[in-house]
Amino acid sequence: MASGRLGQRQLMALERVLNELRRENLKRVVLLHHPPQQGAEPWRKALHDAQDFREVIARSGAELILHGHKHKPLRAALRGPEGLAVPVFGAGSASHKNAAHYHVFDLSSDGWQVLHRRCNKETRQFETVAEEKASFGETL
Repeated sequence: MASGRLGQRQLMALERVLNELRRENLKRVVLLHHPPQQGAEPWRKALHDAQDFREVIARSGAELILHGHKHKPLRAALRGPEGLAVPVFGAGSASHKNAAHYHVFDLSSDGWQVLHRRCNKETRQFETVAEEKASFGETL
């Protein structure tokens, strides 16, 4: 099994911290190992309380969610407060079949509301000429 679980104690602490940081108008980047989006992994490899995590994000929001686990790049969005999309990115790995790569995120803006609606990302990959650029501004 390669599954994971956050547990109620961590989820409650996460919600409290996300709300505090939002009140302070700070950018909130959530890092976790397993992908939180539905259907990203079969049960034996999944984050078992991912639905609870998604509910915390729907209530409290975040500007960006990053995860690993899959060893290949993934892109998704979770519903945040007021239906705004919270971008979710999974990073690849040098141990995967594909060339190593990494993401560069630009979270600059004039404030939480603007930032919550815009996240620019570049993916850079070892020894390739292809470069992906994505901008997230959609609502769910």
